[in-house]
Amino acid sequence: PPRGPLEVVRVWELGVHKTLSAEALTSIHRALLAGGRSMVFRNLFLEQYPFYMDRCALYTKMQCIEERDAISEVVTSAIVQAVPYVGSDMASMEFQYKPDWSWGELEDFGRRLAGAIQARGLLVDLFVVTQPVCFLVPFGLTPGLRDVPLLMYTASHAGYMQG
Repeated sequence: PPRGPLEVVRVWELGVHKTLSAEALTSIHRALLAGGRSMVFRNLFLEQYPFYMDRCALYTKMQCIEERDAISEVVTSAIVQAVPYVGSDMASMEFQYKPDWSWGELEDFGRRLAGAIQARGLLVDLFVVTQPVCFLVPFGLTPGLRDVPLLMYTASHAGYMQG
């Protein structure tokens, strides 16, 4: 449906890397300010890496709120497989993403996310994804997010996303 001008744009972001998320959100924020608008945002996935980096320090001149609720829990439980993760080569990582998803798991993710969003009655004006395309699918399955404008912002090259 057509929307009129928004004074405050509500933005949700899904990504796993703190600096890439901050790059996208601060760029959008500056563009909105230049157009006479403001922005509030939330990172849906709070277990972003690197863990040692302070997330809010990356958002200068922006209000940074780390909101943990049913929505962030659904996203975290769908994306993270193990914390901390030690690979077969004994390399240690902060966490491991779920490597592959069945269609049923994607549908379940969409249903659980829709339920968490509906329970909170939250509204969003722009959805920003800073992670490869595999994380977009559940949002197509999530009522309430299907009609929200979507921005894909990633630093990954095409070869990274090939199977």
